[in-house]
Amino acid sequence: MSNTLNGIVGESAHFAGDYLFRDAALPNNETIYSEEHTLNNTLGRLQLTGTLDQSLTMAAGNTLTVELQYKDGTNWHTLHTLLSRSGTGTISVGTIFEYIPAPSETRRDHRIQVTSNFDASAVKLTAVIETLPLG
Repeated sequence: MSNTLNGIVGESAHFAGDYLFRDAALPNNETIYSEEHTLNNTLGRLQLTGTLDQSLTMAAGNTLTVELQYKDGTNWHTLHTLLSRSGTGTISVGTIFEYIPAPSETRRDHRIQVTSNFDASAVKLTAVIETLPLG
């Protein structure tokens, strides 16, 4: 008997449109941007979750920032810093941020900006939009 299950039991189901980044290489001394998504249509029931596929080792002088941005007309502005690390250390594999964006009538379109001043491209980032359960 074949098993047609194509997910992991116990994890939320995710669909193609649920990702800001999906297994995207972290930047190599540059800034990268996710696709933009409208995040204010579910009355605060969304959570952004970012995960790394492996640990990221940072040396002295290295910086990595992950920011949630919103669009105002044609300009992008930082709404929240999801991750900011600098200097010697290791960012562990797994979840690196969880954030629930507040509903807004003016901040509709969002994206994630990731900036590094070193080659972090061996590590991949997935940033998924999850729907939180009611009450």
